[in-house]
Amino acid sequence: MTASRCFHLLGIRSRDVRLSRVFSAERFLEVVREARIVLVPPRMWDDPFENFLLRSRVRLPFGTWASFRYLHASYFGQCWTLLSESDAIWRIYSPRKTGMLARTTVGRLSRYLRSLRFAPEAERVVLGKVNYASERSLRQLFQDRRWRSAVIDQGSLAQVRTLLLKRSEFQHEREVRIIAYRDPRPERPPLSLLGVSIEPRAVFTDLVLDPRAPRSTVRRLSEALRSAGYSGPIVQSRLYRPPSLEFRVDL
Repeated sequence: MTASRCFHLLGIRSRDVRLSRVFSAERFLEVVREARIVLVPPRMWDDPFENFLLRSRVRLPFGTWASFRYLHASYFGQCWTLLSESDAIWRIYSPRKTGMLARTTVGRLSRYLRSLRFAPEAERVVLGKVNYASERSLRQLFQDRRWRSAVIDQGSLAQVRTLLLKRSEFQHEREVRIIAYRDPRPERPPLSLLGVSIEPRAVFTDLVLDPRAPRSTVRRLSEALRSAGYSGPIVQSRLYRPPSLEFRVDL
């Protein structure tokens, strides 16, 4: 496959769309030092409906049951959001108040995903917007014969799209996901993680530190980032700072 055939944007119309992701301080320092981001198997995601296809069973034409477990070592992903930032994101993903919100654009991130700078290489890579649906709608998918036929095709876009489905209760997250498929060839050793080589300064437009972090923590994290080689803008979120307002009272 060529790179143009392997990489797909799904549900995203502009390369200028901004994306954000909160990393733990330790993880983002690793991103900077190692110059790579890491994709994890979908089985590590919390919500069972985030990878419902891989968890499901299928009845074969001759009556026996099978599963998609053999594909668990074939897919890897990483979650981003269309939100610039939010109170919920900080509280969920930065519980120790040391999280780092990295910002990029679809175009900047796609440049590295399109080049397939994987070790080892992935056969298909998708940067796609998550679609939200009710649990009832997700279950109804299993009743659609055409859908069932399409997702059996290993590594197909139809199969990848199942990892871009999530229940409507989570639509406030406004997720965008990187999904990579790696063909489970017998000669390939299984992987627990999949790394993507990047240039942090070229990928991330800016870095925002937790708004709840004390000044001493902000200084410490900023110094650690500079020591690790990060040269981009570093600011602390102003989310919880009260606005400075002035008004006049007419008597």
